[in-house]
Amino acid sequence: MGNEISRRKFVESVGAISTFAFLYPAGRLLAKSGAFSAPPAQELVLHFRGLWAFVVGKNGITAVTARIGEHSYHANERHLDEGVYSLSGVKTGGKPHLSSEMLICKVSDAGDLKGRYLQMELPFPKSIEGSPCMVQAKFSGSACHTQPVQFPIAHAFHYEVEPSASPQLKPWQNWPQMGSSPVMEIQIKAEPPCPAKNNPKHPYDAFNKLMQLFPTVNLTMDQVSLAKGCPTPKSGSCPGADVDPDNLSNPENCVQVWVQP
Repeated sequence: MGNEISRRKFVESVGAISTFAFLYPAGRLLAKSGAFSAPPAQELVLHFRGLWAFVVGKNGITAVTARIGEHSYHANERHLDEGVYSLSGVKTGGKPHLSSEMLICKVSDAGDLKGRYLQMELPFPKSIEGSPCMVQAKFSGSACHTQPVQFPIAHAFHYEVEPSASPQLKPWQNWPQMGSSPVMEIQIKAEPPCPAKNNPKHPYDAFNKLMQLFPTVNLTMDQVSLAKGCPTPKSGSCPGADVDPDNLSNPENCVQVWVQP
């Protein structure tokens, strides 16, 4: 299959946090390329939720999010300190071919990412999958190669674990203990702790801050809403309450951009 982009049914994660049970019940394979964790795990899945930019480099992908006061930053509900993180202990896949369903921006230089809060240096995964839950948005600007009307609300990076390796996202100190499952799931969030209904400008201001990390990108979000494939969130629910799959992240805060220098 190589790096060929295709659609296939996403296998539901048996041990995943319940919030992502609805994000990936039948997701699409957006990019195909190369499983993570200490034995007996054979696969690692990193779920990115919230506001992110993914910079595709020569040797891997940099996942980055901006420093935004209203946002919280967690991995499996444990706080992530500001800084640079690096994933190790997994096999490197091939450079992915990005799908037309992704919001893709071509840039001459990704810059130094000044103003970022989290920067995660990741090997190319075996595959990248987008959730069937879609965001619908309108943009103005001319820097992006594609500006789809709707695109996934979240992305999952799949890795094979190196034999006898103990994968780590250094310097994160709260790596979960392995159970009996052959798949380890890490949910990485950069989003408000509760729906920011009192500040309708927040999604647009936050997106602008993310784009400021890339000075050569001229892109402004003019409109965003939930598109399809998502359950309706319960009234007053907060996205951090992962005990209920109906607790949905504010779709307005879940715009994810792919950047290709």
